[in-house]
Order: sequence, then C-alpha cells, then structure tokens
Amino acid sequence: MRRECSKIASTRSRLLGDEAKTGIVYQGVSWAIGKTTGTNIEFLFDMKDLINYAPLYIRHIFPDTKNRKIAISIPAETYYTSQMRDDGGLVGQMINSIKTEITDLADVKVFPQGVVALNYLVNAKKVDVSNGNMLIIDGGFNTVNSSVVQPDGTGLYTETYYNEIGVNNLLTDFFRKELMVKYAETTSNPQMLKKAFLEERFDAGFTSFDITNEKKRAVEAFVTKLITRITNDLRKKNVSFDQFTFVGGLSYYIKKEIVETTKPFYVPETGGEFLTLLGMAEVAGDEYDLLDLGFGDAKFSPKIS
Repeated sequence: MRRECSKIASTRSRLLGDEAKTGIVYQGVSWAIGKTTGTNIEFLFDMKDLINYAPLYIRHIFPDTKNRKIAISIPAETYYTSQMRDDGGLVGQMINSIKTEITDLADVKVFPQGVVALNYLVNAKKVDVSNGNMLIIDGGFNTVNSSVVQPDGTGLYTETYYNEIGVNNLLTDFFRKELMVKYAETTSNPQMLKKAFLEERFDAGFTSFDITNEKKRAVEAFVTKLITRITNDLRKKNVSFDQFTFVGGLSYYIKKEIVETTKPFYVPETGGEFLTLLGMAEVAGDEYDLLDLGFGDAKFSPKIS
C-alpha cells in the first residue's frame, strides 16, 4: 500500500468563550490548529516552539494516541548536533516533550529533515548515489537544510538556515518587491503572496493582473542568492559535492531550466514537500504515524494498517 500524505498550515489560534469548547486544551489553553485567515493566529517561531508545541499538533492530527508509534522530523543540523551530546540535545528534548504530554504513546522516533528523504529517492531510483557526494537542499517556509552525504550514507556536512533563504524569503523579500513595481500597496501576508505566486495572478481590488514576468524575475534572483549562500559556506568548510537535489516545499518554486550547472541534479515535479515523510517511512516502517512539522506547514502520513 502507498502512503497517503497530507498537510495543514502549522498555525494555532487561541479559542475563547463558547469556541473554546471545540478546541484542544493544551497547557491550559484551548487551541484550534491550521487556520490561515482571521485574527489571533500564532506561528511556530523557533526550535523552542517546535519542541513545546509538537504534542499539540500530534493530538490534533492523530487524536487517538493510545499505543501509537510516532516518527517526527527535526532540522538536520539540530539532529546531528544532538547526536554528539550525552544528554541527547534538542532531539532528546523533543522526545521528552512528546512523551511527557502524551503518556500513552508506544514509541517516538526523530529523523533529520531533508537528509532522510534520500532513503526514498534512492529506493525510488530518482537519484544515483554512486555518482558521488550528494548535496541535499531541503527548503521549507522559514528554514533551509543543506546537507552533503557520501555514497555510503555518511554525512559530511549539514547547515540549517533560519529566516534567510526559505520560501517565506522568496515571497516576502523577492516576489513582493517585484509586485510593488506594479502595485505599491502589495500585501506582506505570505499566505496571500503564495496564492498569487502559484496562480500567477495578483488581485488588486476591482482589478487583477498577470504576474508571470514578476514571478520569473523573483525566482531567478532568489535562486542565485540561495545557491551562492550555500556553495560559499561549503567552500569555506572545504566540502565538495558531485550532484544535488532539491526537496521540501521549496522545490515547488524551482524549475530545472533556471538552475545553471554542469552537475547532475534532481528537482521533483510534484510532491517535493512530502519527500521527508516518504524517507521517514522507508526507515521507520508502516506501523509509524509520520509528522514533518515545519514552520509553515505540518505534513503528515497515517500508519498503514
């Protein structure tokens, strides 16, 4: 059986009055999950938020927690840094947070975002690791994980960028700048910018206009910054790669024709944001419910019964 993958916005809203009866009570507050419009919406901001609120998202997505086995992702750099700590680092804190708040789970596993996707790409014959060191660029809403893995699976390098070269930066720093040339009062709401980007049309009250060219210019400028930033850091660390792949939600925004390179690379045409989930499935197995909790979306896949 194939894994079914879905996503919701990783937002949370405090519920008051009669509405509070419909929410999930967590740490003394009634919450609704996944709203993208309205007021009182809160976003995951940093690793502290991810660790603290992971149990809330698990309870929303997988309500019947008794004896469930959960696999959850964490930024790659955080994962590998935690492996070098005797106390388990932030990975240990994530597991402890989940087990403390949800006491009837059977097991909790944690995997590195992006890097774990390579397991699926290799088994699905999307990439050939025998071609040499693989650079994996896992781009999410606020974070980008950059990792280099040897053909034998050994990790050589990992770096996580926060609030610098993610989808949010593409939309609010590059795309919005292009739109403002046509319409000075362009929204700064990333969800609305995302809608305009994907539809290639911008709604400005009683009029709407085609923004294909603005989108193209924004992506070209963004990709140049993204690749320059990552390759400069690799050069400083004297780490080389022979091929590369884009995974994560960022892959939706990158087309092969705008990447200038002589090295082999892979960009998924669809479903790139779910590749971490599919990689987790390869390692964890069918009996685990999967959650790839990001700062923009929560991707999830129920266990295969």
